[in-house]
Amino acid sequence: MLDRVGVDKVRENRSARDVTRATWADLLDWKVDKESGVPIYQQVADFLRGKIASGAIPPGSRLPSSRQLLNKLGVSRTTIITAYSQLLADGYIEGQIGSGTYVAHDAVNLIDAGALPELDESGLGRTRGLSRRGRDYQSIQIDRLVMENVPFNVGTVRVDGRTSAQWRQIAVRKLTIDPSQLGYIDPVGDVNLRREVAKYLSAARGARCTPEQIILVAGTQQATDLAIRVLLDPGDQVWVEDPAYPLTAIALEAAGMSLVPVPVDHEGLDVSKGIKSAPKARAAFVTPSHQYPLGVALSLQRRADLLAWALKNDAWVIEDDYDSEFRYGGAALPALRALDTGNRVIYTGSFSKVMFPGLRYGYMVVPLALVNAFAAARMISDRHPPIFFGSVLAEFMQRGYFVSHIRRMRNEYQRARDVLVAQLQRHVGGIVDVSTPNQGMHLIVYLPDGWSDEQVAAEAREQGVVVRPISRLYRCSRPRPGLMLGFAGFDQHRLRSAASSLARVIERFQASQGSAGKDAGNRTGNSA
Repeated sequence: MLDRVGVDKVRENRSARDVTRATWADLLDWKVDKESGVPIYQQVADFLRGKIASGAIPPGSRLPSSRQLLNKLGVSRTTIITAYSQLLADGYIEGQIGSGTYVAHDAVNLIDAGALPELDESGLGRTRGLSRRGRDYQSIQIDRLVMENVPFNVGTVRVDGRTSAQWRQIAVRKLTIDPSQLGYIDPVGDVNLRREVAKYLSAARGARCTPEQIILVAGTQQATDLAIRVLLDPGDQVWVEDPAYPLTAIALEAAGMSLVPVPVDHEGLDVSKGIKSAPKARAAFVTPSHQYPLGVALSLQRRADLLAWALKNDAWVIEDDYDSEFRYGGAALPALRALDTGNRVIYTGSFSKVMFPGLRYGYMVVPLALVNAFAAARMISDRHPPIFFGSVLAEFMQRGYFVSHIRRMRNEYQRARDVLVAQLQRHVGGIVDVSTPNQGMHLIVYLPDGWSDEQVAAEAREQGVVVRPISRLYRCSRPRPGLMLGFAGFDQHRLRSAASSLARVIERFQASQGSAGKDAGNRTGNSA
């Protein structure tokens, strides 16, 4: 039903006059009452007027021709022409020579929004319509806005011309000649893609596995959801990093888990403090390669300690191998999966940052004994992954394009990181502490103690710069004010320009705070 907001939206979208050409009117249940005292032409005109006013037939929609409509209704052509003429005179429809009859784009102006019925939702919050978990979901504050392509948004990546051309070549050919893309497949996904993922993980991460152990998913968020469903019960204690990736914590809380925040320092998750707080926890959710948001890597000793704890206590470690593909210096530490001799690690990865977020493809590696449980949970969740993109991605990897793409992007992102760090150091290096990461697609700018990173982020947004304050991601540990800056999705010119804008914001904020500069004591233990 077209409410007042709907009327406003249609008015806003009038610029797309020639976009809608769908024949939605063909789906209407056209009926006339030949026994009624109301003339047939008037019944047809009133019917269409009502459908247009209610939004059932949106502006720009094509209407049936008079010949098509007379055959459908069994009336004379004159009747249809008379009805259409009335609607044309009233401004509800318009004719286009050689094209047909359409709902007028300006028909929305004829709708009296005040006369439209409205749904009364005032009492929905007091009904029993939601389950306990549903009420938990209802209370979650989510951001449903599309990620903007604005520096320094961490949700953007770069896709160069070579990758675009290679992807397009494979996709066009598969759309043309491969009818197998139209059916159902195994819930765990395309076996060809699973084979390629297994090869990739073995070579790049030392995580040896078979295609049978791989479950293809719609990114690591679905992988997290499946791990919760299969491995945990409401009330189970679960370690989470502090600070942590917010969606992981939200998913665990919504599922009724008891979260145990474990501090993160320069060596990553402090396993000893996790054991002290909850030695019998059921699972630990970690980002060991590039901790979100601080960017540190879990040290080799702590990796061993974490796996030993999991084995001793029959606990699970859910490893999100976040940003492991993009390392710019130093030796890469092996994945937890590569060190696991007790089958306690559930490994997850995603193509969202490696390729592009809209691909919505990721993967899990699970012990063989658990494959059936995960496959069943995955089938119940959404039957199976999208076939077409999985098939394109499999061939993209088979042809060697994927490895070449990673190599090019790694070099590109390192250059972008260096440009951004240099620009920030030049302008505000005496005020803030710029962390230069050895891996990943974002860096942290630490602010002086006492500053509000939320306020700085808000002021930066007013200047067209998007940064994420990290203080909100802490749960129990004392938060250190800082800003996440994504550098992977932007060219060097935009990075320099945005860095200059951010520097001006920081300088103004410093002046308003009367700060003498950054606290040197904050520098220790925070280099990524």
